[in-house]
Amino acid sequence: MNFAVTGKATDNSELYPVEESSAEAGPQLVDSSGWIEYFTNGPNAGAFASAIEESQGLVVASLSLLEVFQWVGRKHGATPALQAVALMQQATVVSLTTPLALQAAELSLQYQLPLAESIVLATARSHNATVLTLEQSFNSAAGVAVAGVIVIPEA
Repeated sequence: MNFAVTGKATDNSELYPVEESSAEAGPQLVDSSGWIEYFTNGPNAGAFASAIEESQGLVVASLSLLEVFQWVGRKHGATPALQAVALMQQATVVSLTTPLALQAAELSLQYQLPLAESIVLATARSHNATVLTLEQSFNSAAGVAVAGVIVIPEA
């Protein structure tokens, strides 16, 4: 598995169509799974590329900084982990505040979401952003579709 903080991802958009990131599409939040897929140029990297490479309107949950730094650091070392986080910080980073934490708790109960996913969803909703993710837990959340989430099918 390759890791590169710079460069563009392989374009698999014909396999996994996602709305182009633009002013018309609105803000987007790429969760940790999407960032890692992008940085490793995984098979679904192209589905996240337009949102990440056009950072205007891109929202990042502060939790994703922790998750990506930890994953990249464990697999590739501290320098690439810092580079990854530096790139992520070019977007709008949203810190976990008390009101956001309480909203995440409510969403977790409503959709039976794990902790991280509920924080990501609350963060996205606080900025009217669409979540782009590989996390299948959003699909199975309480048996209902979660509005504002696009789950990229795994290749």
